[in-house]
Amino acid sequence: GGVDPASVILFFDRLGVREADLSQQNKVVDFKYRAPVKVTIDGLPAAGCLGVPVLPQSAARYPLTIRVVEDYGNNQTCDVDTGFVTVFDEIIDQEDTPVTLVVKDGQAYLPMGNNLTRYTTAANNPNIFAGRIDGQGQPRDYQKSLSVVAEVPGQDASTRTVWAIVTGHRPRTAEFTAESQGIPLLVLHDPPGDNSFSFVARDSQFCTKISNIGLQGTAGEFTAKAKVGLRMALGVFVMTALRGQIDTEGGLKVGFEATQGDEVNICATTTEEFKTSSDKLFIGRDGDVYVGLSLNLLFAKTDIVEVRGCGVATSVGVTFGVDRVQSVYNYTDWNIRNTIIPQLAELAVLAPNSRARYESAAANWQAHLDMNDSLLAIAPVEQNRSFSAGADYTYSSTVDTSRAFNWSVKVYTTATVSTGFDFEIAGNEAAGEYKQTFDFSYQRAKSTTVSESRTTGYTLADDDIGDVFSVNVKKDLVYGTPMFDLLAGRSSCPWEPWYDAQNNPRSQAVDSPELSVEPNFREGEVPAGTPASFTINMKNATEAGQLREYLLYPVQESNPDGAIIKINGIASPGGVSFFIPAGEIYQATMTVEQGPVRAHYDDLKIALVAPCELDLFRDGGALNLADEATFSVHFDSPCSDITLVRPEPGWTIRAGAGESLDLRLADFELADRRLAVNDPDTVTVIGAQYLDPVLGWLPIAEVSQESARDAEGNPVSVLIRWPVTGVPDGTYSVRAYTSCAS
Repeated sequence: GGVDPASVILFFDRLGVREADLSQQNKVVDFKYRAPVKVTIDGLPAAGCLGVPVLPQSAARYPLTIRVVEDYGNNQTCDVDTGFVTVFDEIIDQEDTPVTLVVKDGQAYLPMGNNLTRYTTAANNPNIFAGRIDGQGQPRDYQKSLSVVAEVPGQDASTRTVWAIVTGHRPRTAEFTAESQGIPLLVLHDPPGDNSFSFVARDSQFCTKISNIGLQGTAGEFTAKAKVGLRMALGVFVMTALRGQIDTEGGLKVGFEATQGDEVNICATTTEEFKTSSDKLFIGRDGDVYVGLSLNLLFAKTDIVEVRGCGVATSVGVTFGVDRVQSVYNYTDWNIRNTIIPQLAELAVLAPNSRARYESAAANWQAHLDMNDSLLAIAPVEQNRSFSAGADYTYSSTVDTSRAFNWSVKVYTTATVSTGFDFEIAGNEAAGEYKQTFDFSYQRAKSTTVSESRTTGYTLADDDIGDVFSVNVKKDLVYGTPMFDLLAGRSSCPWEPWYDAQNNPRSQAVDSPELSVEPNFREGEVPAGTPASFTINMKNATEAGQLREYLLYPVQESNPDGAIIKINGIASPGGVSFFIPAGEIYQATMTVEQGPVRAHYDDLKIALVAPCELDLFRDGGALNLADEATFSVHFDSPCSDITLVRPEPGWTIRAGAGESLDLRLADFELADRRLAVNDPDTVTVIGAQYLDPVLGWLPIAEVSQESARDAEGNPVSVLIRWPVTGVPDGTYSVRAYTSCAS
């Protein structure tokens, strides 16, 4: 045992000649022998049945202890006190960029300013190839190396290599892009009270974790999990094609971060305040605001390495990253429900080739609405607030989210790929499942996502005297924003019903108009030229005990033929106002005069409504609490009315040989066949005329009343064919007429 004398001689030979200057004085020169250098590397996980450590691809760091000693044999070593170590790290994909360490007290360190720290590695991309052989002829299928070279003066360089298998995926460079559907990042809930609103303050941050990402083929050929990241950089997946990962749009600053386990955090910071509207048109669920985004995603194939038991399996999958924020949306519940979804349904019919895409988009927006309803059902009550008009209340707090649920959208690409994703909204103590039936199933569990706090609050306000509300303020367990559930109340201008699950209103309406008309004139009861007179009954049936103003007005859509309607002698298309005490009935007189073109007026309507409700309707809201009354009046006439159904105004025809214009006549009344032909009200002739600019009205054709009946004797429309050959080019008017026995 011990040191081989030949090794000592060779050591000093390698050191070479050393000079000593003895011209002035004696000098001592020490010749210190150093034994061969030995290097050890510790810090990686223990090797399993594959004989080498298995490192999952992630940002996890492995600090390494690299020891450098002189080996004197017989287990006798001495720490090297000076020297250098070079690390060639293939595990983190830095083998072409070696790192130099310094040796102190037998251990290699990385200089960091004035400090020394241990070298760390991380599992970057896997080695996707088999067939590798090391310098000793050992097979190294799918393995990666980390080599350390120690250099000490006088000794040969000493090399130590450790091997490991990195599991994970290595994206390829070929990419295609796709656009996702909407991903909700925040929901603001609108409280009761027509001047109320809720808000989330500027500089509030909220995060959404994308996890359990699944890939599905459009034709169902395959189903697989999708990987995250376009490339690995020192153990961290890069999500974007560009270096920057922050996108600012629509009041949001959005960042993307890949995490372990194929998850992506989307964190958004508000650059301005978001709030629901305090306008009277948007109250309660209609005024809830959804803030979210759609993304342009980059997809690439990726090679996957996995360890299964004591073997290595390889496969090909798909990975994705974020190219940019495609759009940020800020929509009310009313807009999604009444505009976006119906428009998508219409587009699905008009564009059948894109039907699946439009229907999928509509389903995504419907999922927004159903999610909101489900969150309200499970939200815990934090407090009850009761307030009245003129007594405003404002509250704000900093909250954390506490639940998680799954979300599913589709992305579309011109590369004919359709991908389904599950998005888990970040919470701090729960996980759950969002099912296709839009039912939520929650299971309490610790989430790995860091919960971000935000400042949110609300103002309760109303400006209509007599309005009162009792509302439960709840907490949205996903977004941390306040939710509102009305227990009871009384409201006006507008009425805020807040329907329960059985569609019963929880809020009492201050306005409750009731309307009726007497009598209902029918045929032969009103002489021509004489106004028909009606009595109108108007009741204020409110249970609030308040004097209310109501507007009585004719519904013009029911009067296309121009009957002249007057209320208390006033012809006012905009209506006449009445102030009616609670529980009382007011009466008014309405007259109807014959218009210029008709004698019979069926299903005319008048309406009674609070003026403020009508104003809201004119601004685009729903018409609530209006009562209508329908009536008819027939004036005596020398003969029957008639309608020229065709041609329509603006008709054109080429007056060539054999050309003719078809006229369709309808809406005339024929007497019972049992009446005498010479009865004054019996239609004898149905005809049409055209207006010549010189000669006046000229006949086209006439038919008898018998020609205007079907086989059973019932009246039917009449077709008259007008030959236009020989009629000079020009502009002509055409009219229909009836002629009676009188």
